[in-house]
Amino acid sequence: MEILVSNKPIPNIELSVYSHGKYYAVNTGGPYAHWNRNALQLLYNLFRLTVTDTKALDLPITISK
Repeated sequence: MEILVSNKPIPNIELSVYSHGKYYAVNTGGPYAHWNRNALQLLYNLFRLTVTDTKALDLPITISK
């Protein structure tokens, strides 16, 4: 996943984050835009599974020992 980092706001970007004095964004342009978006979506889904109850997401996950 390609991350853009800049000291000033990044133009033509749908979503960016300002943290620790820099702007960060996922590169959603260029030849790897599709892969970058999918990688971000996967990371978001993994994050959601770690911080929310899976029953609220309607995901059929079973963990057995």
